[in-house]
Amino acid sequence: MSDTSRDLDTSRPHSARMYDYYLGGKDHFPVDKQAAEAAAEAYPGIFTCARENRAFMHRATRVLAQEHGIRQWLDIGTGIPTEPNLHQVAQSVVPEARVVYADNDPLVLKYAERLMRSTPQGRTTYIEADANDPDTLLNAPELSDVLDLSRPVALSLNALMHFITDSADPYGIVGRLMAALPRAAPSH
Repeated sequence: MSDTSRDLDTSRPHSARMYDYYLGGKDHFPVDKQAAEAAAEAYPGIFTCARENRAFMHRATRVLAQEHGIRQWLDIGTGIPTEPNLHQVAQSVVPEARVVYADNDPLVLKYAERLMRSTPQGRTTYIEADANDPDTLLNAPELSDVLDLSRPVALSLNALMHFITDSADPYGIVGRLMAALPRAAPSH
């Protein structure tokens, strides 16, 4: 993990903390609020979009668990955990749900450590990994410790892919991730 000064730089806005502000969370600083409000001046619908995106994640997780029998999730680009987070939604439907979160931001890990509580029947963990390097992410021991890749795994890339540059080959990244998951695995 990187040094604390990078992790906790409150003099500059941070996209994860700004998103937390859009969602009505509490894990942001005045500089994040100011930047988020400036963005909202340019695009007034940003608060609604963030909340609708979050609501979609909740609905998709419930439907995958209730109607499709999914018991495992890989959530890449998780951002600062805002309750209820994906594992909380999944485990409210199926207590044995297993969730692996992955993000390349050490700041997000600091926040995520608070929420890594799972139901006794399920499991939840966090991998510090970059979506631009799917092979490293997929080969992380924490992933195979929690997820059984011979069984369906839902792939969550909510609010992530617009951060992947064209030169990084976003289609190739998604293709590599999907190729590593069982064929029946849905994606959202």
